[in-house]
Amino acid sequence: MFGKKLPAITPENVGINSKGAVEDNYHVMYDWGRDIFPVGNSVGLGGYALLIDNKINRLGILGTDTLNNVEKTTFKIVSEGPVNSILSYNYENWNAAGNLYQVEETTSIWPGSYGYKNTVSIKGIKGNETFLAAISNLNNKNALQVVESGNWICLIQHDYLTYNREWLLGTAILVPKELYLGYIEAPKTGQLTDSYLAKLKIQNNKEISYYAIAAWELSADKGFSDASYFKNYVTNLAAQLSVTIKVEVK
Repeated sequence: MFGKKLPAITPENVGINSKGAVEDNYHVMYDWGRDIFPVGNSVGLGGYALLIDNKINRLGILGTDTLNNVEKTTFKIVSEGPVNSILSYNYENWNAAGNLYQVEETTSIWPGSYGYKNTVSIKGIKGNETFLAAISNLNNKNALQVVESGNWICLIQHDYLTYNREWLLGTAILVPKELYLGYIEAPKTGQLTDSYLAKLKIQNNKEISYYAIAAWELSADKGFSDASYFKNYVTNLAAQLSVTIKVEVK
């Protein structure tokens, strides 16, 4: 997660040095901002997993692992522009609990919003799986807020969630109310840790869409330093997303 201080697009050379090689230079504060969000062994903000027989199954592996649980991953930039950008990911033969799953994921971002939309469909669902949408709670010391707004359930937290608890940051996920089955907290050790996980009903090869939101106190909107302000932003967004749009062609 990049904490941005300016509304301009983040430079494309972030994470790359003058020679074009990958370099960890994004944890340094620049005029535009920096990487602010530690995730540890969580799956960050808006990552996901499957709950099978009360066990959390992570998509992908940790840096300390030697054998991947995904046979092949394909990434594609579908579109890139000033109005909307779309990324797609395809995961072939994800081995979870002895089953093989085929996963298609699409991420969409747009200007003016402090978040993104994620859509996931999984082929190979047997019927005993629960989809888990994640929000990392690393560094969080405040209670999670679960709020219903329109067609969405909002899981919201606001605290010094940044590296070394240096800045205030609000994070949230918006999940469909019709699929929501409550939430669980990930363990402190294991393959997937330090997270709140929204449980969602899942059907074979049927899309699940949800939103991930984040805003910090140094953004262009200084109101995000206040927990109530961030909560209102999230719930108002959920209400707007619940509105049915009717298009008439004359």
